[in-house]
Amino acid sequence: MSDVNDSRQSTRERVLATTSTMYSNPAMTNPTMDDVATAVGIGRATLYRHFKNRDDLLLAVLEQEALVIAERVEKKIGKIDNPGEHIIEGMVQAVAEINKSDLLRNIFQSGDSSIVNRLLFDTDRLINIGIGIMLPVVQRAQQTGQLKTDMDFETLMEWILRMLVSLVTVPSKKLNSKRAVRNMLYVTMLPVLVDRDLPANPIHPATGNTDLSGS
Repeated sequence: MSDVNDSRQSTRERVLATTSTMYSNPAMTNPTMDDVATAVGIGRATLYRHFKNRDDLLLAVLEQEALVIAERVEKKIGKIDNPGEHIIEGMVQAVAEINKSDLLRNIFQSGDSSIVNRLLFDTDRLINIGIGIMLPVVQRAQQTGQLKTDMDFETLMEWILRMLVSLVTVPSKKLNSKRAVRNMLYVTMLPVLVDRDLPANPIHPATGNTDLSGS
């Protein structure tokens, strides 16, 4: 039984790796399940035993990539104590990491908004990744009075995800750097998260500088 489970896991991992490679190649336009099965060297029936349709397969690929990015971002922001700054800098770094991922950039900027909406918002699977990472930070901050206590956490995470998708899929000449994104989020998002007034010169969460001019 163990050998069967190992074989199924190996096939699933090969499918995910192959699909990730195919979608990372801009020359591959929306590969089909048949394309994936052929590239992996398995039959369509075998592929459909692991993934019920292309959306299910793409979502699994996105989850895998999201976990990798989340780990990278957490390493960069883990030492930030202020929860509002933790969330904002997490978003800044997440946008930068997503833009460096050929896989995510090709999917998000495919021009088919219906795919993005189905994958991100018709299921809680990606939102739950964010919840797992941010929930301890937010709960601790709410208990100490550093963040508003009347926020619905799932709504907050969906809002954050929608903002990330917007920043990645809708290019802006004004938001073309980490500095610009960070400044925008300080102005628009921090007041929603915290009860107190914003300082005149908020501290740059990554460097400790007060001018927010870092990269």
